[in-house]
Amino acid sequence: MKHVLGKTSFRLIPFYFAQYVTQCFYQNFITVYLNDRGVDSAGIGLLMAVAPLVSLLGQPVWGNLGDRIPWKNTLLWLLCLLGSLSVCLLPFTSGLLGMGAVLALFAFFYLSVQPLGDAVALESLHRAELPYGPVRLFASLSFGLFSALSGLLLTGHSERVPWAIAVSLILTFSSVFL
Repeated sequence: MKHVLGKTSFRLIPFYFAQYVTQCFYQNFITVYLNDRGVDSAGIGLLMAVAPLVSLLGQPVWGNLGDRIPWKNTLLWLLCLLGSLSVCLLPFTSGLLGMGAVLALFAFFYLSVQPLGDAVALESLHRAELPYGPVRLFASLSFGLFSALSGLLLTGHSERVPWAIAVSLILTFSSVFL
């Protein structure tokens, strides 16, 4: 097992676990949250289109910065923190414009966490001559597990969705220090 998992792998597993739990909460429940806030289907469609549009701006900005600086972990830490803080604004907004602005801000930070995290992980694993597959497996397992378990936490309590996203992003933030 020496060539499959090493210290580097075990340091990355909590990051991938927390990051994919965040994705689970966001992908599976943000539309339920918006619906329960009174946003109709067309509005939800518009709000969900915000993230990919914003990522066209955010990912190149953060990716370019990440390529130029020696402290990618700090940038990753910052993106997790700012993503967590921005999603906490969602319960305090109303209307499509307000929710759209918050979701745009959240997407600007959050949607770059995965590609930057992958870049950091791949660099670390390459230096340690370890494979990516076993680490990535933990991401898939956490997404699958929390897709099942999150229903217990959030069904009937959609008001918890932004807080679940924020907490899981703070866990991602904390795991960056590993």
